[in-house]
Amino acid sequence: MQATTHPAPAAPLGAVNSPAPSQPGRNLKTFPQFCRDNPAFTEGGLRWVRFCSTPGRFDSESKPITINGFADAFVNVGRRVYVDEDRFFEILRAQNQRAAA
Repeated sequence: MQATTHPAPAAPLGAVNSPAPSQPGRNLKTFPQFCRDNPAFTEGGLRWVRFCSTPGRFDSESKPITINGFADAFVNVGRRVYVDEDRFFEILRAQNQRAAA
């Protein structure tokens, strides 16, 4: 009798620890993964950075929120949002260099 191998069961949809979609040259992480690896950032703070990265947002007094330039650091795959860790820190460094100049 020949032994058969079965593929590993797939992680349930929306599982926090599921791997990010693989794209060459991109280090994509979920918000919890990003915050675990970079403890200086909280999930709420990261969500606020994403919220302020797209135009058309308004605060509670109906004033437009200033766009922060981080839109390229976030990748949407269906309902899931990933952080491109390398791009996030590139934007952060670029903004800090402009502020220092």
